[in-house]
This record gives sequence, structure tokens and C-alpha cells, in this order.
Amino acid sequence: MFVSRALVCLSLLLGTTQAVLSPPARTVAQWDVGTWAENIAVRSNGHLIVTMLGVPEIWSVDPFTSTKSLIATLTGVTGVTGIDELAHDVFAFAAGNFTIANATATPGSYSIWTLDLNGPGKTKVVKKTVDVPGATLLNGLTTLDAVKGDVLVSDSGLGNVIRVNAYTGAAKVVISDPAFSPPAEGPQLGINGIRLSSRTGPRRTLFFNNWGNSFFGSVPVAADGTATGPVKIIAHNVGLLDDFALSPCGAYVWDLAEGQNELFKISLKTGEATLIAGAPDSALIPGGTSVVFGRTAKDKDVLYVTTSGGLAGPINGTYVEGAKIVAFNVRGL
Repeated sequence: MFVSRALVCLSLLLGTTQAVLSPPARTVAQWDVGTWAENIAVRSNGHLIVTMLGVPEIWSVDPFTSTKSLIATLTGVTGVTGIDELAHDVFAFAAGNFTIANATATPGSYSIWTLDLNGPGKTKVVKKTVDVPGATLLNGLTTLDAVKGDVLVSDSGLGNVIRVNAYTGAAKVVISDPAFSPPAEGPQLGINGIRLSSRTGPRRTLFFNNWGNSFFGSVPVAADGTATGPVKIIAHNVGLLDDFALSPCGAYVWDLAEGQNELFKISLKTGEATLIAGAPDSALIPGGTSVVFGRTAKDKDVLYVTTSGGLAGPINGTYVEGAKIVAFNVRGL
């Protein structure tokens, strides 16, 4: 029986759909031990674009054949962080220097780049747009205005959001709020993943995670990325939250608690967090870093999760593995 996505979304909002935990999962692709997959985006053809931390690489993964290929190696940086599609097969991303061994970023090393996959004969063009010398750790990235080329990027160290034009390099801090700041003690990592609501126009919502303070929140923004109202904390004490995906109907966010190796579904209405998969002692998604929905008819109900292989927090203090992508079929959840 065919059920429209609108009806599914309505049932989720009304609470009439019963969630089924531990959805079917499969490993799509895996790298060698010592690798860290940091972020993920999806092309219109369904192929996954994956950024790596610890090495300045971007990979393409075909989730239908489980094949992967290196498509770009950057110079002058040691890793790639947030990425989002800016135009058809054109991606904006952040890069800089980060040492995995001691979890230390190099302030002043971060920049915004573009990757264009539209070239003839599958030519790939990678360009640095601008250095952002005032940044300490550029992390999450989301497209603000695809026509103008504006993106928003989070600085996890300084606790702010910067608007950058991925074509001209014009950059400006547009939101700085105490809710974005790192904790007073511990790793100086505050605002992490960011995503804009799919709605265009002057009234949009920027959702964000604060990694060090373990909460998920939102703030309304104008067309230029500036805040038009106060920050709202939606969910508290979920864990060390990394990057996330918004549900197509806007009812939930699918979020990763990196330190706990867990995937959660968080209600945007109530803030209730439901554990979907993983556990502190599980190798299913060790060190989950980012998550995204598929874009084709084959995988529109599939969540793709990238992992760090547990490098920052080995399972039971000893077990690490290579970075990987795990696909979860969350249809009906």
C-alpha cells in the first residue's frame, strides 16, 4: 500500500507511529585502521561525498555497489570537516589543521573550499576560496543561499557562526551566543554540527549541537544568517553530540552521540531522545561523526552514518577499527 510522505510526517507529529529500535543495518564501506571519516554529503545520483580528518582527503562512495574512490587530496591542511552541497554537484567545505592524537586544532589554519564535480570527462575541480584566520576550529557547515553562494559555518572553539561566500570569500560572524560556547572545563569544543531548516525565505531555523555542553538547540535566522530571536535549547544531556540530519518532514532530528557510539532520534517538539542504535560497548558505529539521508528512490528511508573508528574513545578502552559508513533503514521509525 502506498502511503504519502506527508501522511507519514503527520502520523509522526501526532505520535501514532510506534518506533522500532535497532533498525536493519549494513556496512557500506570501510577504510584502514587509523582513519577518521568526519562528515558526509550526498550527490543527486545518490553517491556519498565523505570528508576525512587526520588526512586532507575527500572520498566518493557508491552506496549501492559499496565501492569507494579518492576524489580529492588537499595541500596545506591536515583534514577536512563540514561539507554541504551548494549547487548541483558543487560542494562547499571547511578544512584546516587538526591533530587527532591529542584532539588539538591549530587556530588560524582554517579555510573554506569548493569541490566542483561538473567538469567534462569527470574532471574534479577543487579550489580554496578564502582563509579564515580568526577561526580556531571550523566544523559544521550548511548552505544558507545557494544562489548567492553563502554558507554558514560553526567555529567550535570560539562559539560562533560565520557567514562565508563560497565564491567571493566574503566572511562575517553573524551569530555569537553563550549557548554556542565550549564548556568552562574539558575539551574546548562548543557548537559543532549545524543545519538549516529546508524552508527558504526570510524566516528559517538554524539547528545546532553543542558538543561539550551536551545539548541540541535552535535559533531563528534571517536571510542573511543573523539571528532574529533567542536561542532555544530543545534537548539536554543527550551526550557528546556531533553532526546530525533533519527528518524530511521536520518532526525529528537524527543525532549522533559520538562518545557513546549511539544514534538518537530527537523530537523537535518535545526534546525527547529515543535511542535508535548503538551502545557504549558496541562496534556498530564506534565514534559516530555525521549522518545524512539518502536522496534517491532506492534509499530515501536510509540513514548513512560515518564513524571515526573509535579513535578518540576506543571501545572498552582498547578496541578501534577503520572509519566506515553504516546504512540504517529507518522506514517506519
